Amino acid sequence: MAIWDAVSPSTDSYAWATVMYPDGTHVVAEVEPLAAGASESWTSAESGNTYPTRWQVRIPALDAYLTVDVTGNRHQEIVIHGDGRYEATAAFSGMYQGEDVSGKSYVEMFGDWQSKTAASQASPAASPGMVEN
Repeated sequence: MAIWDAVSPSTDSYAWATVMYPDGTHVVAEVEPLAAGASESWTSAESGNTYPTRWQVRIPALDAYLTVDVTGNRHQEIVIHGDGRYEATAAFSGMYQGEDVSGKSYVEMFGDWQSKTAASQASPAASPGMVEN
């Protein structure tokens, strides 16, 4: 499973999941925007960027509800030409189609990942990111 949340320069956020099944078939499903479920932020001393390190991920069409947490050292930012990119190992747990699931994952955040819509919400903004298991 790969989960994406792409935030445009306007107020648009497009979030989706791609699920690949063992038989080679796949499904693309809408994900509730990650901004509302983002929390436990970390701020880089080098770039000044703030990144969430925990997400509540909801994929209603797949009956999937996951918690994703960055594991290990949170200081995983790469700064190139002044732009920060956060890449870290993570773990997930939750429910997928009525079954308990858990595993290892990977989180990647870069660019201007805070939309105007997310900035107006009470929760911290999420990222154009990826979670894989």
